[in-house]
Amino acid sequence: MLPAMMSRMPISVLLVVLMVSLGQGEDKSVTVDFIEPLSVLKDKVPVEVTCSFSRSGTGVKSTKSLTLLRSKTYDNPSYETVVTVTPGKVDLGLSETEITASGKITRWRPSELSVKYSAPNTGYCYFYKCVAEGVDKKGETKTLFKTIPNVCLEKPPTDAELLHKIGAADEAVEELKETMGQCCSELKTFAEHIKANEEKIQELYNKVSLSFKMSAIDLDQYVLSDIFRDSVYVISRVDASFELEKNNQICKEMGGYLAEVDDREEEDFLGNFATETAGKIFVYIGINDVEKEGEYVYYTSKKPLVVANFKWWYNNPDDYNKNEDCMNVDIKGLNDLDCFRKARFMCEIPLH
Repeated sequence: MLPAMMSRMPISVLLVVLMVSLGQGEDKSVTVDFIEPLSVLKDKVPVEVTCSFSRSGTGVKSTKSLTLLRSKTYDNPSYETVVTVTPGKVDLGLSETEITASGKITRWRPSELSVKYSAPNTGYCYFYKCVAEGVDKKGETKTLFKTIPNVCLEKPPTDAELLHKIGAADEAVEELKETMGQCCSELKTFAEHIKANEEKIQELYNKVSLSFKMSAIDLDQYVLSDIFRDSVYVISRVDASFELEKNNQICKEMGGYLAEVDDREEEDFLGNFATETAGKIFVYIGINDVEKEGEYVYYTSKKPLVVANFKWWYNNPDDYNKNEDCMNVDIKGLNDLDCFRKARFMCEIPLH
């Protein structure tokens, strides 16, 4: 109930909550919440005080009354009654106008009282005391209470004080801006360090993955490329009759597939690798138009090849002699040729 009540109160309301529980005299285990307004530029300040007492576990058989007291002045230890709740009755003790009070003494639930009024804005600090009186099983009276000291009201500041506060606030804002600027710079540097570490971790991961992949590659039979976009490529060392299905199966056994060219940058990388490794010997990759003439696709992914996006040998693809359904790559670009030529082939092996 209390959090919901607090969320509805404006910041200018002075809220005091007192909870009375087990023990003769003041109970040190009682929790107290006090919210003071940031600033009140009025002669009076709205005050709301809620007091609650639960008999559970106290030995009190019945509650006789619940009373809220307030110290008469800042330095006067004596108290005056704000409101008293007895069974079926609520009595006001203050003479302030616009004061409202409610409450009830209950048998099974906690007894409560609540009071709202406008307190004089004197700049003094008041004491509030919540007193519960009950009777135990022996018929003896028990009194339990909780005191809240230093419930302070704020005097309206002078113009000079306001200007001083505004100046101090401006200085605080400038200091905060400077601090935030330093923090942002430090965060940027920290982010750069994180990125650099991520790149190092990725590089290390690639090396570990490459070592694992290489365990399936016979380097006496294949030439291994550098890492390109988290993949490595291998070219066979021996010239042999090329077959799409057969050679792709060999690539699969090494953890990859017949090489696919995604863009010009990858085409240049594969073309240079093919020429440096095999010289003028053709190196097959996975592009073909076996299914339908002129519609080139990648053997594994089945994605279509956009002819205009790549570099080609002069006047190619030309389907020379009407039987060039496969593809090789070298430093000059892509070239279509027949699928059963004695040549080499290239596999693409992703590292992850």
